Amino acid sequence: MGCFFKKALVGTGLLLVSVCGVEAKDCEFDRVRLYHNQTAETHMTVKTGKRCLVKFGGTDGAVTETLITQKARVGTASTENSRVIYIAKAGFNGSDEFTYGRKGTDRYGNPSMMSAHILVNVVP
Repeated sequence: MGCFFKKALVGTGLLLVSVCGVEAKDCEFDRVRLYHNQTAETHMTVKTGKRCLVKFGGTDGAVTETLITQKARVGTASTENSRVIYIAKAGFNGSDEFTYGRKGTDRYGNPSMMSAHILVNVVP
């Protein structure tokens, strides 16, 4: 099972985003740049009833907690370490959304929350 990787500059650091294994066939995730104390918006396309696992890489500071700050309206979104897992509701086709966040500090030790609001398109 392979992975495909997308890279994005984050402030002075680099954020790597990857979608791995079987999920690569069932989901697509647009590249996103996350900045300290801001919320970025990005898109995900996932097949109905399937899961999409997205791994966010390192930042230029420390991450102390990953969390879903806005629950998905239809499917299920959760975190596991620095990964986001979205599971599309079986039989559902249409739009969903959720927000993922990373609490921690920036490279200077200041409190930071980096967030991604993810607009989901669930397809057959």
